[in-house]
Amino acid sequence: FHNFQFGYASAQSLVLFAIILVLTVIQFAFVEKRVHYQ
Repeated sequence: FHNFQFGYASAQSLVLFAIILVLTVIQFAFVEKRVHYQ
């Protein structure tokens, strides 16, 4: 990465990490809810 692109790349990776984290939490909540009904 060039110096002026490093901040943008790190911001992109943080956004990607946040999206994955949110999807993981949603999936975990869905599985917990499904197990509750059994």
